[in-house]
Amino acid sequence: MRILTYTLTLLVCLAGSRLAAEGNDHEILEQDNKEAPFEKPAKGAERPFFMGFSNIPPAISIDGIAAYVKFLDKHSDIVCLNFDGGVPWVEALKGKDFSMSLMDDWKGNRDVVPKGNTILLSLTPLDFSHVKLAKYYGEKKDLELPPQWSNKTLDNADVKKAYLNYVKAAVKFFNPKYVSIGQNVNEALTASPAAWRDYKDLHKHIYAELKKEHPKLRVFAT
Repeated sequence: MRILTYTLTLLVCLAGSRLAAEGNDHEILEQDNKEAPFEKPAKGAERPFFMGFSNIPPAISIDGIAAYVKFLDKHSDIVCLNFDGGVPWVEALKGKDFSMSLMDDWKGNRDVVPKGNTILLSLTPLDFSHVKLAKYYGEKKDLELPPQWSNKTLDNADVKKAYLNYVKAAVKFFNPKYVSIGQNVNEALTASPAAWRDYKDLHKHIYAELKKEHPKLRVFAT
């Protein structure tokens, strides 16, 4: 079963992280320990840590999803909602509504989170090579980028605006306590120094703008 379990220690490390300042690319994440101590877990009062799981059911079937929902309801305190099927670049840049497919995807994931659980939201502007823009999420996920987006770099002004609008919309929809705005970003560090530099520029922009509106939101990358 592809379910990720997070101990309290791991969550403290991840949730308190953000990109390090320019100067040492190997120090990717740095701690921000200003947050108050964790509250007591909602379930399993006998254990002193949170139990967390991803939004990946054991099987893509009615029975698999039913088992997944039942398992979360019984055991989880934190659910990581991971989205890597693309970004609605065109709509996000223009401030238009996202597709019904994307919104149904979001709603379906939000609805299975047990009441009282904390949400860790995981988004990314990167495709699976981790050096290029994520695919386009239009009428369905993982579509090829529109021609006008195919050559844009991660530090492009349109990319910054569109991705910020997308992240803001997701934060408003899911109301997470933690949000990862980049997944496996260290892959870019070794694969493409130029892409890594551009990603850091994008990350710092998104981080700073999110913190203006959500100062208590824990923003980081994985």
